[in-house]
Amino acid sequence: MGQETKNIYFFENQFFEISETKFWKKLDFGNFDAISKINNVYIDNPDFTIIPIEIWGHISENQKKEVFNNPQSTNYIESEKPHINSYIYWAISKELQKKILSKIPNVNLKHFAESVSFFKENKNQIKIFVGESIIYISSYVKNKLTLLNRFNVENTDDILYYFLSVVKESQLTQEPFHLDFMGIENQILLSKIKEILPQTKINIFKETDFNNH
Repeated sequence: MGQETKNIYFFENQFFEISETKFWKKLDFGNFDAISKINNVYIDNPDFTIIPIEIWGHISENQKKEVFNNPQSTNYIESEKPHINSYIYWAISKELQKKILSKIPNVNLKHFAESVSFFKENKNQIKIFVGESIIYISSYVKNKLTLLNRFNVENTDDILYYFLSVVKESQLTQEPFHLDFMGIENQILLSKIKEILPQTKINIFKETDFNNH
């Protein structure tokens, strides 16, 4: 058996690690002992875009950076993702990058969006990761990623609005699909989804509810 991949997450300005029981828990990164091998750090921020592989080589670096409004205090990272036939291109603050690499010099830096970009083939599927004030939603229809985005939210109604907008944009309103629900387990939201879309099969990843651990 190969060595297990170990990840850390930087989400809503807080570091998290995966406990021995596979649940998310807050991490005091300042006192973090990097002796344990960490493979990847997934970083949440709004500064990312997805560019199809077929047009990647036809876009200049300046054009890629035009989608961001970042000062000189940022670095840019590109990551080819064949499973979605695209690159994820994103910006990271130099300060945060230095902080992470000072503790874990050889770690892979990845955007948090990548963590919700993997799907099972031959299934219509939506993934949602719910935070305190941020959500990520991705949809996969007919073996193709159709949308992956990050939204700022203030309440349950905001989350429901963006979720239903993605369902509509993905043309799944009348189609059965699988929903992977991650992050903070919002029972009011889940009840509303079940009421509006009773054909939806919901899989709740309780281990990712960082508010309960």
